[in-house]
Amino acid sequence: VCGNKLMFPVSIGWIPTDTFFLLSAMLAAYHLSNKMIQRKHVNWKNHYISRYIRLTPAVLAEGMFTSYVMEYLGDGPMWYKLIKHDADVCKKSYWWNLLYVQNFLSVLDVCGTHAYFLAVEMQLSLLLPLLLPVLWKHRVLGRTAVIILIALSTVMRYQTTSQHQLTIAPIHQLTQEKIFKFYDILYSKTQYRVTSYACGVALGYLLSATGRNIRIPKLLSGMGWTLCAVLLYFVMIYPSYLVQVDYKYSVVENSLYAAYLPLFLSLALGWVIWCCSSGNAELLNKFLSCRIFKTCSKMCYTFYLIHFPLLFLRAGSLRSSFHFEFFEYMFKLPEIVVIATTTVFLTLLFDLPFQQIKKILVQD
Repeated sequence: VCGNKLMFPVSIGWIPTDTFFLLSAMLAAYHLSNKMIQRKHVNWKNHYISRYIRLTPAVLAEGMFTSYVMEYLGDGPMWYKLIKHDADVCKKSYWWNLLYVQNFLSVLDVCGTHAYFLAVEMQLSLLLPLLLPVLWKHRVLGRTAVIILIALSTVMRYQTTSQHQLTIAPIHQLTQEKIFKFYDILYSKTQYRVTSYACGVALGYLLSATGRNIRIPKLLSGMGWTLCAVLLYFVMIYPSYLVQVDYKYSVVENSLYAAYLPLFLSLALGWVIWCCSSGNAELLNKFLSCRIFKTCSKMCYTFYLIHFPLLFLRAGSLRSSFHFEFFEYMFKLPEIVVIATTTVFLTLLFDLPFQQIKKILVQD
């Protein structure tokens, strides 16, 4: 992936994770805003209990699988270093995952490095009872608070990236030590993800406050889509020179990219979501609403939890080196079948049943 401009957007982990934070905040803010309109209040205690019941059973199952089952499913030259070591770490620290505070651990001590953003999202959700009521009761104050949070998080990303000479792009000068440092200091920390989450809260509030039948004038629509394309260009295409083989690290360039990426991405995706939900992008909305996407969305949570351990299993069982080709490696049919089958199994066994149990136990 390094050195390949076409694969640059795929290599930036910040893009999918901030998309998740934006969508999570938008959906939560939209549904909670509708409750506030209908009932004049939200039972926040029930809201957080419901979230915990919804998320935790699958997290517990994945942690137990990694800790006590995975190490007995194969062997290989790297098995002890990858699988056995990961199992030993999880036996000591997987309970941090159940409290959603694992992002405070070092990357070397966390059970499942991919699970950090469940903790970040749970911690960011604590902003909802602080922002939503203010947005509805004191609009100017609420909007000012959202802007201040976005600005503070943006400045903090620039300052931290600059101070520690980090990068969010897979440049050629990266070492394992620098990757771990990036994860511990920047990537897994909640305060640097506030930008996309606050944008999502604002978007959810906007969708609830304005309704879903707003016609945007053609001139304004054209300007909006043009700005959206420009923002995505600066997120996904323009910075691709960072991964070129002859690129020399620049603190200013990498700090600026880390600072503006979540904001530009959130604004661009927010425009797309708003146009689709308000009937101003009917063809795009029809495509994104295809049944296949809806079906996959019901399984994406368990897919996210289990894919990393399964990839570790493959890496630990490899018995020879090979030449890496992105598409050849990413679309191996046996691995896709195993991951898909495991995802369906976990969804049916844990995710869907506990969604129903949640509704029975926590009636709002």
